Amino acid sequence: MKFLTKFLATLLTIIIIFALAYVGLAYYLGIKAEESINNEVAVLSDSKLFKVDDYHYDRGWFKSKAVAKVSIKNNVLETINIDKFPEVLKKVLTHPVTFNTTVKHGPFVNKLFLRAYAITDVIFEKEAEKEIIKFFSVRNPFKIEDMIQLNGAGTLDFTLNPMKYEELSGIQIKFDGLKGQLDYNRNYREYAWNVNAPKFYMKLADKGGAILSGLTYKSTNYPNKGSIDTGLIELAFDKLAVSAKLEDKVNFNLSDILGTSLNIKLNKIFDPKLSFEVSDLQINQFLLRTDVTQKDDLVRMEGALSLDSFNLNNDIYGPLIFKMSADHIHGKLLKLLKDYLADLTKQELTVDEWQDKLLAYIRGPAAGLFTDNPEFNIKQIYLRMPDGEVKVSGSMKFEGLDVNDLSDFSALINKSKASFDYSLPEILAINVFENQVIGLLITDQEVISEQDMKNVLETTKYLVKGFINSYASMNYINFANGIISGSIRLEQGKMYLNGVEYQKNQTDIDSIYSEEDDRLLRPEVPAFEDDYPEDESISSPEPQNNNRNNNRVQTQEDGSSSNLDAIF
Repeated sequence: MKFLTKFLATLLTIIIIFALAYVGLAYYLGIKAEESINNEVAVLSDSKLFKVDDYHYDRGWFKSKAVAKVSIKNNVLETINIDKFPEVLKKVLTHPVTFNTTVKHGPFVNKLFLRAYAITDVIFEKEAEKEIIKFFSVRNPFKIEDMIQLNGAGTLDFTLNPMKYEELSGIQIKFDGLKGQLDYNRNYREYAWNVNAPKFYMKLADKGGAILSGLTYKSTNYPNKGSIDTGLIELAFDKLAVSAKLEDKVNFNLSDILGTSLNIKLNKIFDPKLSFEVSDLQINQFLLRTDVTQKDDLVRMEGALSLDSFNLNNDIYGPLIFKMSADHIHGKLLKLLKDYLADLTKQELTVDEWQDKLLAYIRGPAAGLFTDNPEFNIKQIYLRMPDGEVKVSGSMKFEGLDVNDLSDFSALINKSKASFDYSLPEILAINVFENQVIGLLITDQEVISEQDMKNVLETTKYLVKGFINSYASMNYINFANGIISGSIRLEQGKMYLNGVEYQKNQTDIDSIYSEEDDRLLRPEVPAFEDDYPEDESISSPEPQNNNRNNNRVQTQEDGSSSNLDAIF
């Protein structure tokens, strides 16, 4: 009996200890789960696509609640031309979304030994929710599950339901759904995305449509608060087809697209006027890849863009290969410059003020970007066009620069070394200049007649052709069969085009004067002996009515002036 009593007492003690340990561990894991969710929200806040408008966390003993209101950033909406989207998509994309997360924490949540298991409901605002129900037939087509391991690492799985939407007007949208996974380690010191969307189809009645298939996104990220983030990113798709039958065509601009990826407005400093109108576009086998690595304080960046072919407005292009790299870039200073650029774009500044502030920052706090011998390489640019091929390769390097050199153009050039080889169709050079001219006209003059525009473009074409022929005659470029090619070298402050040192066309001002000119300007000496009779005084010549009447210039048959007044 005593044995049974002692056994029961021991068992009860063990149960109590286990219960207290379980409760205490659940509370402790609840604290750690809050840290994990806070880290996830911080990563979302640092995203280039989204902003967190509001966030709060209510922690309980075994279960907690987290609520975050998230919206797409305005610069992203501007870049995708949200104003041209159908009203149903505008409502969904422009309204904020609330992430309502239930966090269960304890050692055996979801039948696993975890820190926490979180389920998130995505709640749309009423206006957007009506449209979501139209598309997906349910209020919440998103499913998000997050399993957080004891050490703080975890896996977040998310899915978006397939959908089929049709209207009597002829609008059709079909979507195979989306699956994604986020793997992260403790405190998000490293995380990786893997997202797949098999196919998306949209037809906007008689206004055109779009098809996107085989979309994948992969990335490995190493956040660095004190420097630029490092990691590998790959975005790819099998096919994109767009047909826009709109009065206002869909416009794409290179500076806007790059600016969105960098979270700054590049059109202040980089606006190549390469925007183009799209009525029909098809892209096959697209791949965009960036790789940023860091050693000590220096960063190496590599980027590649490739596609097999693309058809633009019935013209066939491709393949396209674009590979570039930058080496010996100071990571901390690059981050400072990036943040400074983002701040500048929020200020109401003129272009000149913006450029002055940027130059002052580069010559000051960011000067180290250029004093660590940075090197920039164009490994390969290749594009096959209907009129020929574009080929560019080369590199540029700054060697031995100091801070003072950034304010001295001669010193900057003398310590720069560059080498580029290129080949491109003449028609491409003409089109680029024409686009520059069009951009200037549209900026400075809101309305320009079609005939005036035609005249300007014809003049531009004539001037560009004259420039090309002039440079070819001086052996600065090679020009044959409509193809421009050559090389550019910069060494010790001198530029060589095709191996020929480039000389600016400067007029020697002294060469236009002579001793005879000096004689003409001396009043005590007659300009020409024939102007005055031999027996007349030089000091009081009598004007001739035929050739000096009312200071009119009379010329001889050969076009030369006949007297002194002709030079005034």
